[in-house]
Amino acid sequence: MNGHANGTSKTVWASATTSGRLGRADAAAYLERISLPPALLDESPSLDLLRQLQSAHILAVPFESLTLHVPDWHDDDAEIHLGGGHPVGLGSDAYNRIVRLRRGGFCFSTNSSFAAFLRFFGFRVSECAGRVFSFQRKDPAEAGYGWEPTSHQISVVDWEGSESRWFCDVGFGSAQCAYPIRFEDGASQTSIPDADYYELHRTDRLPGSDPSLQPDMPPYWTVWRRNTSESGSSYMSPVYSFALQSVAFVDFKVLNNFQSSSLEARFRTFLVATNLHKNGERRTLQFDGSSRDPQGRRAAKLYTTTAVVEGQREQEKDVEWIEMRVGPVKRVLERDFGMLFPSDYAGN
Repeated sequence: MNGHANGTSKTVWASATTSGRLGRADAAAYLERISLPPALLDESPSLDLLRQLQSAHILAVPFESLTLHVPDWHDDDAEIHLGGGHPVGLGSDAYNRIVRLRRGGFCFSTNSSFAAFLRFFGFRVSECAGRVFSFQRKDPAEAGYGWEPTSHQISVVDWEGSESRWFCDVGFGSAQCAYPIRFEDGASQTSIPDADYYELHRTDRLPGSDPSLQPDMPPYWTVWRRNTSESGSSYMSPVYSFALQSVAFVDFKVLNNFQSSSLEARFRTFLVATNLHKNGERRTLQFDGSSRDPQGRRAAKLYTTTAVVEGQREQEKDVEWIEMRVGPVKRVLERDFGMLFPSDYAGN
């Protein structure tokens, strides 16, 4: 019997000895958050269901780093400073932020919450850790290979009776596939729109690395994305690479703490909120510490990126500049990203 068949099932949050799994009430709230019907609560695990859940999540839940920069949303006049917030909580904290406050997060919040959601339906989920390619959207033939520390979370999913396993990621922002990728060497998958194209490849070591540096390592799996150069030619570039090895929640807490607190972590260096739309366009709010509006004020750039078209680079349009104060940023997050900021709750 699948877990979701038990109408009285309770949520179990991940711990040192237990994987996270939502109960029926929390799964129902999650479905509502991503605009899917409650009738799906009684669906058995399948590829069709997995595709629905993953794509709906990506279209509804922003990729964002707001908690690291904004500790309190109550004072509209307060300036926002990079790194001035606090670490993002996992488990119930991440779930409540995504579902109840209709906000988002980065990989450790979103992929761990999504894994607990999938387990309600009876999916089996291996939560794995990966390395992000350092030169996103650059041709490795020209830029070479460089890799971030192990600091990203992804999932490999199957279910009883399934013929294949599937790669899933709902926590990587502008370079993630909206649909599961079959977990096979050479598998390919289009996203939203169809011109956004991905491949999965297996290698005996981290791509571009010296074999002598990685003795006795398990095979690596690397997601590649098709990109377009300034000249209009296409090339494949790595997105991230990982070993098929389940990682315990306590280890993800350590990795999450690094991404949230380390001065070397990427997310502390910029504020971002970005969401994919059904037409393939993407709305993004971003501040890297140096951007200024036409009046010279510290301001985040709010813009829409056009949908991916093969042979063309995406363009920016509908550009606005948002002063880096709580009030202006909060209003944009409510208007463009659907986030909630209750009057009786000022936190994250």
